[in-house]
Amino acid sequence: MIEKYGDVTEDNPFWQSISPTSFLSEISGPLQLHHATGDSSVPVSMSEKLQERMEAVGKESELFIYQGDDHNISTNFSTAMQRSLAFFDKYVKGEQ
Repeated sequence: MIEKYGDVTEDNPFWQSISPTSFLSEISGPLQLHHATGDSSVPVSMSEKLQERMEAVGKESELFIYQGDDHNISTNFSTAMQRSLAFFDKYVKGEQ
């Protein structure tokens, strides 16, 4: 695909047209992100950039970073689930 459409860059129209972050303004609700610094599958910078881009288009988001934890957030799983439930209660159920 790179041979056909060129390098993956932020100024390449093709890659921008299929990038999910090009459509963040279409998101109709808040976003909650959980990421661990010890994640060997996905760099924490990806979640940080996503949150920055959400804020740049005026969308509500929150990011929780778990120091030293792994991709599964296994050490802080209980905390992550409590935060997720609170998020659900607030934004889906409408509870404060």
